[in-house]
Amino acid sequence: MQTRSFSKAFRKIIARMWWVPFLFAAIIGPVVYTQNEIQGSGFVTTGRVLLAMPDGTMPEESVIMEHVFMLESAVRLNKAKVAVAELHPEVEFMIISINAECAKGTNIIKVTGTGTDEELVRELLRVQMHFYMATIEFLKKNPSPEVAALDLGKVTPQVQDWPGPAVAGNSNGVLSALLASLAGGLYGIVFMLLISSIWAFFRPAWLQPSLEEIMQAVDGLDPMTRTALLEVLEGGR
Repeated sequence: MQTRSFSKAFRKIIARMWWVPFLFAAIIGPVVYTQNEIQGSGFVTTGRVLLAMPDGTMPEESVIMEHVFMLESAVRLNKAKVAVAELHPEVEFMIISINAECAKGTNIIKVTGTGTDEELVRELLRVQMHFYMATIEFLKKNPSPEVAALDLGKVTPQVQDWPGPAVAGNSNGVLSALLASLAGGLYGIVFMLLISSIWAFFRPAWLQPSLEEIMQAVDGLDPMTRTALLEVLEGGR
């Protein structure tokens, strides 16, 4: 009886929350599309930094990641934007992002700049890499325990390739948004099932059938049974 009651309440809540997956899809899709339009499209340029070791071995992965974080540092990016903006006062607004990554098993960090302006994105990435190299030189002359993770006693960063001319990006914002909407819908289904299960298990009194609804459901019972059932229900209130 209890299982049947839970199942009925669960189905009732599902019927009321059918719109949740569509809401998730409708929100996540446009958000991803907008993000792709702002950051993922436009022009792309790349540079490369080699982390050289004196004996030709590979730096530790943790050391490589420290240099990756430095190359895509938001603080240096903001400084680079200020420097570029001073050189181009006519530019009122620039949308540029920088990403650094190192393929597993290599010691070459690929630095990618993405932006809406073909010239500015290249110039800004060059400034960012100059800031990185200047910071490395400063830290070599002023060592401290805080920067020991960079292992500058052994690792020598070298710019292998400075950013070249930016090329048009080929990101498909529509496809990404559709896939994100699909994923959002699946998340919405999981969320709906989870909430419905919890709600059905701990459902409040207003979701439970009223005495009148129960009596209508057992309308076919004989008067004696109905009277006994009514006494039990009233006694449990």
